[in-house]
Amino acid sequence: MTKKINRRTALKMMAGTTAGASLPWLFSPSARADVGVPLRILFIEVEWGARRGSWEPTVAGPQMVPQDQVDTAWTFRDKMRMLDPYRDRTTIFQHLDMLSAKVDPTGPANAHIEGLTQMLTADNRVSANLGNGPSIDQFIAQQLSVNGVATRLQSLELRATPDASQYSRSQNYHAYSAPGQQVPFMTYVPDVWDRLFPEPLDPNATAQTPAQTRRTLLHTFVRGEYDRLLNSVSSEDRVKLTQMRDLRSDLYNATSVVSGHDANRPLQSSIIDPWSQLNEGYQRGSPSNPTWRVHCELMAQLAAAALHTDTTRVVNLSFTLPPDYEFGYNNGDYGTSDSHDLYHQVSGDNPTLTNSAAVATVDASDMRVYDQVRYTLDFLDGLQETDGTTLLDNTLVVVHSQLSDGSHDLSRLPWLVIGDAQGYLRTGQYIRFQAINLRNGQTVTDQDAGFPYRWNGAGRPHNDLFVTLANAMGISINSFGNGNISLGGMTMNRGAITQMLA
Repeated sequence: MTKKINRRTALKMMAGTTAGASLPWLFSPSARADVGVPLRILFIEVEWGARRGSWEPTVAGPQMVPQDQVDTAWTFRDKMRMLDPYRDRTTIFQHLDMLSAKVDPTGPANAHIEGLTQMLTADNRVSANLGNGPSIDQFIAQQLSVNGVATRLQSLELRATPDASQYSRSQNYHAYSAPGQQVPFMTYVPDVWDRLFPEPLDPNATAQTPAQTRRTLLHTFVRGEYDRLLNSVSSEDRVKLTQMRDLRSDLYNATSVVSGHDANRPLQSSIIDPWSQLNEGYQRGSPSNPTWRVHCELMAQLAAAALHTDTTRVVNLSFTLPPDYEFGYNNGDYGTSDSHDLYHQVSGDNPTLTNSAAVATVDASDMRVYDQVRYTLDFLDGLQETDGTTLLDNTLVVVHSQLSDGSHDLSRLPWLVIGDAQGYLRTGQYIRFQAINLRNGQTVTDQDAGFPYRWNGAGRPHNDLFVTLANAMGISINSFGNGNISLGGMTMNRGAITQMLA
């Protein structure tokens, strides 16, 4: 007969000693973080992508290829020209599409929610407003933990927004720890510092070893108690205990892991002082008070600090659209009501506004965001590792967006991957995937002028990119999210993108 326990019994077991009350389950055999040069991953969201036709690399020959093709002789267009120094480290795609959205039976609350709920989950929504999960960033973080990677934080989520202040400190956004469970993004700079570095820097790391040894011994005891109890309770109680175990594991990692990279911590004043000099808050930004730009730069520095100190190996960083003052727009310009209206009117295959000045204004907005991507890459590349490489050398950077451009299109995503994952991936490539006409199953060619690709075309599902990223991080999977996308009678999922592999 299966033994039944209640919540009180479980809590009593876990709180058997004073130390035991604060010690959760830990999956790795040691609570000490790896002191080598680990591989990290940084997701950077640029929110609305880039205007169609303004970012695709220039190559010789036809744009639409009859089969998948890899180009190495390509150049960035002006929209992304600031990324030129990283061209040889970059992989960029044509016809990488959110095909999971085409087959999702649950309609989104609006077009932006459609992109946000599919962007990193690549799976059917659980409701009109919530995505399935975990998202790829959380999945990688969870799997690294299961595989024995011990860092203080399993992951870190940051959002750079011009209206962040002590009254606006976090936002639920596009990361999911489980179906329907959003992970909050931190937006207030001082809070992020306190989360990353809650204690003063201890220059004597050796002194921490005895205490850590005691924690590990106690962990071993509690682990044995969990094993004994989980084998004797009902399946219902086993689920509850497992959830409590995992929560306590997160708490342990947040307070107890010793990192061998603490010396990489930046000066607190380098983060807090620039922020304190701003007049922060809602709509207070201006050319003389550039809250958005400074916020982006500081969040990039904090993301780098989290990775460089091995506080976490997974960071999700989101840059909001720049405020109007950053790219010279005023309400009413070009007959538009506001910048949101402007984005819509100049975007898509058949834009309603083609005024060259209006187009240049939107391009300037896009470029401000990619300037922040360049700033982040430069910052990562300026931080040295113990073996003489840089943090960028050991970080896989994924630049993504919730929409391909302001037209709400989820196809032909302007996504980038920067980094070779310590030799696992090829770089310097423009990978153009075959595009299929779902009306007849034929390849879309340059001669198909006016073809409504958004509604009737299909390229490579972005699920396959996530499989490749997980594999690069040492996690063996063959599919991610919706692994059975069928369109026009064709199975679209193909697994890892082999053209990316070294």
